[in-house]
Amino acid sequence: MSRSSLAVIHHAVLSFLISLIILFALIIPGRANQKITACGHHDYAPWNWKSGDSIIGACAEITQELFRRVGVETDLKFVG
Repeated sequence: MSRSSLAVIHHAVLSFLISLIILFALIIPGRANQKITACGHHDYAPWNWKSGDSIIGACAEITQELFRRVGVETDLKFVG
């Protein structure tokens, strides 16, 4: 894998994690038990990739677990 590819992946993961932090800052207890639709690029294994009609991978699992802990269900369906 080239340095430029690693830089793109690093940037994508960093952007994703920053987005999660912002989302958590916006969630208040009264908003728990809701469902959100998350997105991610479908071709950055092992971070994210398409499997069937869902996005799976490390970032997807982390997203689901973090939001589960605050009572928010996530939808990670691939939509194109």
